Amino acid sequence: MSTLTPELLRDRMNNVPRKLAAGATSGVLNGLQQWPAHVQIVGAAMVFWRLCKVLGVQPYDVLGVCNNLFSDGIKPAPEFRAADRYINEIIRKKL
Repeated sequence: MSTLTPELLRDRMNNVPRKLAAGATSGVLNGLQQWPAHVQIVGAAMVFWRLCKVLGVQPYDVLGVCNNLFSDGIKPAPEFRAADRYINEIIRKKL
């Protein structure tokens, strides 16, 4: 069992480099790409929900971190542009 407290986990999440977060995002998208869009979103949400529950963090805290990491102001940060393009151009077409 990990000795990582929810508070320490939140601190670490707030300090994740964009490059690492973008790499993890790409890994998740790669794992989901074989499924239809409606299954992809449920699968991604299920992993997100379970991680929050098991690790003891609030989903809104994680979403706030994601919001801060994703944008460099108005548009996606360079590290997330490929993932954003994939979601907008490929997954959207699967609907």
